[in-house]
Amino acid sequence: MGGIVVGASLDIFSTSLDQSRIQVMPLKFLDANGSGSTSNAIKAMYYAVNMGAKVINCSWGGPSYSKSLLDAISYAYDHQALVISAAGNNSKNNDASDMYPANYDVPGNLSIAATTDADGLASFSNYGGQRVHLASPGVYIYSTLPGGYYGS
Repeated sequence: MGGIVVGASLDIFSTSLDQSRIQVMPLKFLDANGSGSTSNAIKAMYYAVNMGAKVINCSWGGPSYSKSLLDAISYAYDHQALVISAAGNNSKNNDASDMYPANYDVPGNLSIAATTDADGLASFSNYGGQRVHLASPGVYIYSTLPGGYYGS
């Protein structure tokens, strides 16, 4: 992910990334299989906000509503932190199906669908005219890879 974030403002092929004004605060609450608890996601979100994060990436989600997670996203908004939530990867309409945190109605919570390299909606991406706010590349994104490699 670092190459994608830094690549938004710099040349990912550069040998020196000292010019970057972007700082990444990796907070892990999911295991190697992508499983984790909502309570740990909430702790990570409060920690990020309290440490001064301005953008929080939530590339995870599920169908279960949590008042505590809604409160954490509201807390982020109250502290001028933007929450970017994945719309989901189930090819479902979020206007008719629950997906959280993407579907929480908090002004600073943006739900993002995935697009292909041709700018069409990715076949797996969730969508919705009311609940999904934007779409962004989610397929074949060229970036840095571990070991000094590049790839999609």
